[in-house]
Amino acid sequence: MPGEITASVVIIPTWIRQRIQKSCFSGYGHRVDSQFDSDFGPYSSLYFPLIRNWNTRLTSGQRAAWSTTIDALSAGMPCLFMKHLSSKSVAETLGFGISTRSLAELSDYFRDQKKLYVLPSEIPQDLRGFCYVCQSMQKFSILEQPDGVNWRETLCCPSCNLINRWRSSMHVFEALCTPARNCRLYLTEAVTPLYQVVKQRYKNTLGSEYVAERKSGEWAEASGSKILVQDVTALSFENNEFDVLMSFDVLEHVPDYQAAIREFSRVLKPGGWLIVSAPFAFAEKTMLRASIRPDGSIEHHLPPDYHGDPFSNNGILCFQNFGMDLLSLLDEAGIKSASVLGFTDLDLGYLGENILFVGQKKSCRSESWDKIKRWLGFKD
Repeated sequence: MPGEITASVVIIPTWIRQRIQKSCFSGYGHRVDSQFDSDFGPYSSLYFPLIRNWNTRLTSGQRAAWSTTIDALSAGMPCLFMKHLSSKSVAETLGFGISTRSLAELSDYFRDQKKLYVLPSEIPQDLRGFCYVCQSMQKFSILEQPDGVNWRETLCCPSCNLINRWRSSMHVFEALCTPARNCRLYLTEAVTPLYQVVKQRYKNTLGSEYVAERKSGEWAEASGSKILVQDVTALSFENNEFDVLMSFDVLEHVPDYQAAIREFSRVLKPGGWLIVSAPFAFAEKTMLRASIRPDGSIEHHLPPDYHGDPFSNNGILCFQNFGMDLLSLLDEAGIKSASVLGFTDLDLGYLGENILFVGQKKSCRSESWDKIKRWLGFKD
């Protein structure tokens, strides 16, 4: 009943919003002027049908959601629509960067960003900026290599000990996913400062490392402590286990990265978030640097490129630099609305070409809801 509603704002699921938007029955409408005009545009002022017998073929959970919506509208409650994040709206949600599936748009963004800030010819030792993780101003230390500065791998905060790509990934994760403190989170690393920060904030975080002589689900010793071993092409987890899966600079070291993407999707819950970073080729197609021959030996197609390895001073080989075609693989694996997020922000210490692949696993309920919507008589 209307008098039983106590919330100040009612969250309306997307499927109800779509049905209401397309159903303005004469004589049964109730006008609601939302206070969220700037966020929801044309959906902020609609006539909603007050029809209760529409819910006869819905599940009990859907009937409850529909009844709550009708009661709220009858009582004149302000209603906030649950906004689906399309690939274009991800950057708007974050407040920086560009979210796109177009290589041209991504390249234009970084070209324009380079015009906005000019670094001195002599690289300074540090850069003052705001650390999102620490929520305070910090001096980010800059490590210059003989061949220049890899901005993703430097700008370390002295307080949280996170470099550029870790701090910015943490920022994107929390701003985009708005995770609950008890969410189930899997991180494909377990011996880094980033893992320590994530684990401290989210107790149900699970991290792992790859150890060649161990199988997924086994344990190994590292720095005096035990770590979980996982091969990302054959994870030991159950289906639909995690709310969020984050993998940073791992996939380039996996020859069969297609299998890893399928595994990522498998272990994510429906609606779960996937956030991935890897070297980007700024090309449509992934650039193959090395591959495994049938006899197990490595064939190099380009000069070998070795990255840092926490378990070996020899480094770990990079097999590929990814292109925009990674989005198609994510789509095929069931990661919907996948997009490339590119960003640079001088004030936050996110210099260079920061790129993340982000998306959500398709909900298993979406197919049944699609059938319901077709039964209700409107097109997508």
